[in-house]
Amino acid sequence: MTTFSKGTASISTNQNIETFYTGFLDKVAPNARKVIDQTLKNIESEAKKDWPKRKTKSRGSYKKFVRGYKIDSQGFIVGFLKNTAPYSWAMKFGMDSENFTGQDIIFATGKRVSNELLIKPMKKQSRHVVNALADDLSKRIKNG
Repeated sequence: MTTFSKGTASISTNQNIETFYTGFLDKVAPNARKVIDQTLKNIESEAKKDWPKRKTKSRGSYKKFVRGYKIDSQGFIVGFLKNTAPYSWAMKFGMDSENFTGQDIIFATGKRVSNELLIKPMKKQSRHVVNALADDLSKRIKNG
């Protein structure tokens, strides 16, 4: 059971809420859902290649990616990709940054890892998602 509360109001649901979101998208905008899923999968794959790993005492943040769907503060259904390591937002590229396979990473020193590998690619790819959603919605309007 999932419970959401705001002030004195609350709502509980037995259904996995993410299944509800994805089911809704599958019904209303199936092509957009596929584009969102594939885009996030590709960004995650590329991020893993360049996610830094400490040479010693690694806590494995390069393995802690999560993709899914949620409702944002404005009520929109949003596909997301994040790294769940609590320190991932603070990670920066260093002079000798290496990925989990020991290969050098070529990014500007001092740049935030999550910005360069997650946020910027998602912003860059958002146009594809918007176009897919527009196509789905225009088909629904035409087909009534």
